[in-house]
Amino acid sequence: MGCWLGDISDVRVSKRIGEIAVRAGFHPPPDLTLPQVSDVVASRVISYGLHQSLAYGHRKYREGEARGLLVALRELGAEAEFWANDRYPEFADEARSGLAHGMSRLTNATFEVGVIAANASTGFIWWRTEED
Repeated sequence: MGCWLGDISDVRVSKRIGEIAVRAGFHPPPDLTLPQVSDVVASRVISYGLHQSLAYGHRKYREGEARGLLVALRELGAEAEFWANDRYPEFADEARSGLAHGMSRLTNATFEVGVIAANASTGFIWWRTEED
């Protein structure tokens, strides 16, 4: 699992997603594109990723960690933009089950789930990977 929050005021808007991933220690593909999602969907993706094993569906909630990450997302403010490894329409509809694995890949892991967010000066990433 990787998480990073830091200054991106020197990064062009068009390069934010990839640069945030690089600064967090990932090696994204040069053609990385992620769908933009709402702040609500981003919060639910993080909650899901902390709640359940991606490979086997075992539940293991990290409540304290979830609270801290969700506070960090809110602190980015109303101007923040959010991206995830999939659109997650089931989260937008307030349904909390039947998660489909995303199509956009940041790593070579078997399973992954993640969120990248940014405002004008701060970048955030939370990305979780799991192997079968």
